[in-house]
Amino acid sequence: DALGNSWTLPDFVDTAWQAGTLAAGYENSSGYQNLLGLDVRPAMLNLNAGCFIRVPFTVASLTDALSLTLRMRYDDGFAVYLNGTLLPSAGRNAPSPLTYNSVAAADHPDAEAVLYEDIPLTQHLGLLKAGANVLAIHGLNRTASSSDFLIGPQLLLSRGSFTAGFMP
Repeated sequence: DALGNSWTLPDFVDTAWQAGTLAAGYENSSGYQNLLGLDVRPAMLNLNAGCFIRVPFTVASLTDALSLTLRMRYDDGFAVYLNGTLLPSAGRNAPSPLTYNSVAAADHPDAEAVLYEDIPLTQHLGLLKAGANVLAIHGLNRTASSSDFLIGPQLLLSRGSFTAGFMP
């Protein structure tokens, strides 16, 4: 709670945080174990239903940026921030209001959790900047005692150029 939303900003110092490759989560039986690069079981299981995840990335240039898409694997829900701005339409099963100790508003079945859901973010391209950026995700489990948890994001920026015209 003391962090507020400071952890969602690009200049937040996260050097004391656990680091790893994505996806983040845990699995007590079978299903997600081959997808995980960051085990958050010790910090979550029977303690917390939520997990703060930061994905710093650099954009060299926004010239010719056409679209932005979040591809997400998740169990059970999440809220998304791009450079500190909450994107309510991009989240899934996030309650309102969202607090540090929120739980997912609904279950997301395991069979669906392992499949990427494509979430268009093109309307938020203006939040990106050339240089350092951060995708921040408040991962949400249905309960702190859940047997598994998964947050696996990919952010896709499409570029290109297109010139339209006609000849009489």
